[in-house]
Amino acid sequence: MKGQEEILLRPQTSIPARELWIYQNPDAMNILQQGLKDAAEGRMTRVEKFNKFIDEL
Repeated sequence: MKGQEEILLRPQTSIPARELWIYQNPDAMNILQQGLKDAAEGRMTRVEKFNKFIDEL
């Protein structure tokens, strides 16, 4: 049909600026994804005293 125009729609997703760094850092993204996988598979440790945990790392 003559005179018709096409409109191309490209889906986009917005993310907060404070979260952008994780998408720009492949190493951090891999660590995050592994942590989420571990949590989903039940591989977690409950930490009662966070400061003590950090000191022992």
